Amino acid sequence: MTKRGPVRVWIADLTYTQQTIAADTMPAAVGGIATYLEKEVDLGEPVRIFKYPEKLAEALSDGEVPDIIGFSNYIWNFNLSYSFANVIKNKFPKTLVVFGGPNFPTDSLEQENLMRGHRAMDFY
Repeated sequence: MTKRGPVRVWIADLTYTQQTIAADTMPAAVGGIATYLEKEVDLGEPVRIFKYPEKLAEALSDGEVPDIIGFSNYIWNFNLSYSFANVIKNKFPKTLVVFGGPNFPTDSLEQENLMRGHRAMDFY
């Protein structure tokens, strides 16, 4: 068996920043996910957390490529997060894109329609 290299995991809880910061809360939920993941899985490097879209864009333009990227999904940040997910999936098709959060339909048909209409999401 060959040993794999580190797994690069990023988690984004993005907020709009054009005129003001839309959600100025600390990304506690994604921080908890990152902490749990680092405790339970030997990734080989720390999970990176992004709050500001400019920082995520900068990391991507520096040539860094996540193996897995997760996005929080709230009603106020879905379009922003999905725009990044779409760019990442088009540029780096092997990157696994995961969304999670309360902005997910409860009806199974609506869930299916959301996933079919947003092909950049691999999992929710």
